[in-house]
Amino acid sequence: MLTENQMCLRIDVERAIRSLPEDERVIVDLMMTQGLTAREAARALGMPTMSLHYRYRRAVHRLRYRLCAHAPE
Repeated sequence: MLTENQMCLRIDVERAIRSLPEDERVIVDLMMTQGLTAREAARALGMPTMSLHYRYRRAVHRLRYRLCAHAPE
C-alpha cells in the first residue's frame, strides 16, 4: 500500500513523463518501464544506439527539471 506522499510522487512522475515529446516518452517507457537496454530499445525503434542515448539523456534531464521545479522545499 502506497502512502499519500508516494501516491503524489507517482502522479507527479507520470504527469512529467506524459509532458515529454512523444519520441522521448517512448524511449523512457521502453527503458524505464519495460526494462530494455539502450541497444534493445534502439533496435526496437530502428535507430542508432547513440541517437537513442542522446534522446534518453535529454528526456531524463527534462524529467529531472520538471520534478525538481515542483518539489516542495
